[in-house]
Amino acid sequence: SGLTIYPNPLHGKKIYFNKPVTFHLFDALGHELAFVEQTLSFDMSSFAKGVYFIRTVDGELVRLMRQ
Repeated sequence: SGLTIYPNPLHGKKIYFNKPVTFHLFDALGHELAFVEQTLSFDMSSFAKGVYFIRTVDGELVRLMRQ
């Protein structure tokens, strides 16, 4: 099944995934901000509001809005 991130858009601190994922987090300009292995959640509280992209090692790409 495909990757789901919730809540999206994010208003709080943490995002959650519908399955364990290993992923790279990128900002809107394509800069890599984090690499996270085998997790069901991720704390976004240290990141500014804006658009982010999560690319899993399996090649799935999901756009995330932090508001």
